[in-house]
Amino acid sequence: MTLICPKCGKEISESTVNIAQDAAFCVPCGVIHKISVLIAQQTAVPTQATQIPEQQPYQAPQPEVPRYQEPQQTTPAHLVTPPQTAPQKAKFCMKCGSPLAEGVKFCAGCGAPTEAPPAQAVPGQSLSSQYSQYQQPQFTQPPPAQPYQNQQPYTPYSAPQYASPPAGAPKNPLQYIGEALNKYAVFQGRARRAEFWWFTLFNVIIYYLALFVGAKMGLIYWFDYTPINILATLVSLAFFLPSLAVCIRRMHDIGKSGWYILVPIYDIVLCATAGTTGPNQYGLDPKGE
Repeated sequence: MTLICPKCGKEISESTVNIAQDAAFCVPCGVIHKISVLIAQQTAVPTQATQIPEQQPYQAPQPEVPRYQEPQQTTPAHLVTPPQTAPQKAKFCMKCGSPLAEGVKFCAGCGAPTEAPPAQAVPGQSLSSQYSQYQQPQFTQPPPAQPYQNQQPYTPYSAPQYASPPAGAPKNPLQYIGEALNKYAVFQGRARRAEFWWFTLFNVIIYYLALFVGAKMGLIYWFDYTPINILATLVSLAFFLPSLAVCIRRMHDIGKSGWYILVPIYDIVLCATAGTTGPNQYGLDPKGE
């Protein structure tokens, strides 16, 4: 008899059946079964397996909710209110606006008729225009509102204009020195005394400072037993053009030609002389007078 494994459903080989020990070993699933149990199960189970229908998940029965029905109430006859009619509109006089009683033909306040008189034909005018003029009272319109008198015209915002310093205002020494350096090689125009003397003092201070630093650093070149300070020489060459330019502009300020700087002693006197007032042939007055 062929033994079928109830776990995997495959046939158990005869080599794994031990009748003495009532045991059968299923190789595919590795389970040991009893032979007597397998024979009893196979004889009890029919040959054709019946299909067991799938069990549906349990659903609790839902109780039916009764629909709400409004109770029908009957109102007693003595409580039924009769239909209300629309209130009649109150009448007012078309002239003075006083309330009018029912059936009154004239206003008690002003004596005007409450009803419009029958329209009479007027030559050159239709009855409809007469009736419309009578029914529509003429109301006077209020005068138009006058514009506010104190309103000022709108002016766009403009940044405040700060007063600039007047021309020729006194400057500090650094401004004079900077102005002379900005006009490095400018030989046209005029230069006031303050610009000339402050730049000359600055030039002398820088020269002696370079002379001292060059000596300390050993930047000395001997030429025919004469020591030459290299750093001071370079400073002198750098300040030669602006010094010459400010001297020529100083001569122009007093109305002289630039060649007067070649005259010894007299050029120092001219540099100390005040410049001409107002513009001259060399330009405007740097003092701004």
